[in-house]
Amino acid sequence: MSLLRFALLSLALPVALLSTGVVYGDHPPFAAAILENSDNPVNRAFIAVISRNDLGQLKAMLASGTDPNVTDGKRASPIHYAAFTGNTEALRLLLDKGARVNATVFGGWSPMHYAAFAGHVEVADALSNAGAKLDAVDAGGETPLFYAVEGRHIEMVRWLAEHGSNISHANNQGETPLAIAEENKLAEIFDYLQKRGAKKQVVPAPR
Repeated sequence: MSLLRFALLSLALPVALLSTGVVYGDHPPFAAAILENSDNPVNRAFIAVISRNDLGQLKAMLASGTDPNVTDGKRASPIHYAAFTGNTEALRLLLDKGARVNATVFGGWSPMHYAAFAGHVEVADALSNAGAKLDAVDAGGETPLFYAVEGRHIEMVRWLAEHGSNISHANNQGETPLAIAEENKLAEIFDYLQKRGAKKQVVPAPR
């Protein structure tokens, strides 16, 4: 497991998600936390309206010309928060106003990585339709499929595989999603990937 993915996993397990009441884990989800802790007032305004699903206010902000690609010091932007929290309608509004579908935060995590880790298939579908890369790699060489496996989301694993994700992609350590599933004793995901012909160990592509 890469250090980057470990960092995300350690921060993205179920607690009350800021003011939304949604439950995810023991620590604030990473994508939400970096927006919440931002000193950028525009980011804070976006997270407030997305967290309470105030689509009317979000539309008003975007109609007034507020930049949907505003970032903080870690390059987090509203689309990452919308993807990770599963707010498909907010995500579509952001995309319609030019939000960058493949924008990455400092660890190389794209909106698709966040959607995959949280198991939001509908969000992943919306991102894909807008041109998101299914096999975008983070700084550890890991694609969203790795995050779907670690998040234990079999439906997301299936969606990614059936939409063309490389099921035998190796991270920088030479691990594949199948190896990660075996390591974590995720029998259903392991069986599914194995039946599709996924490899357990491959030489990582040069970066």
